[in-house]
Amino acid sequence: RVAGGAAICADRLDILRELARDWPEGEPHHPLYMYSYENGLALLDLHAGESAKVRERSSRTPAEAGSPALSLAITFSRQLLALSHWQEGDAIRVEALLRPQLRSADFESGRRGMLPCMLAPVLAAAMRELGQPEAARGILADRLDVIERSGEPDTILLAHRTLVCVALDLDLGMPQGHALDQ
Repeated sequence: RVAGGAAICADRLDILRELARDWPEGEPHHPLYMYSYENGLALLDLHAGESAKVRERSSRTPAEAGSPALSLAITFSRQLLALSHWQEGDAIRVEALLRPQLRSADFESGRRGMLPCMLAPVLAAAMRELGQPEAARGILADRLDVIERSGEPDTILLAHRTLVCVALDLDLGMPQGHALDQ
């Protein structure tokens, strides 16, 4: 399970795919293992373009967590669910799903907490797509370093892409030091 998490962070889905073949399908005494397994498979489904499977797997996670470890697994599940809608171009659904989740996560963990920073890139991308670049910029403000340190590759790239698009939308030029500013 630790190797699966490392494979996700390293963007080595080939390793994750191999590990998933050997994972038990969850252990009834430990819900965290079941959710971790489902999240790993959901990420593979997301990259295979299987949005319906991502949503099916996400539906198996509880709405509330009973422990910090479950909070992380549930937030990752919500992130994957939102990414499945994003992948299909449904920014309205992403906003409806993540706006209350992000508000709650910000309240519980603080703006720069890991859990809100897992959700922020996807919501920011949706807001920018919905014609609200200032809202997208505000959602990502003062979070990028946390997203880079604790995020997984999909959301790190999405955060940077969103900020570049926002800068172009608002005619701000590229952020200083950005490769496109050279």
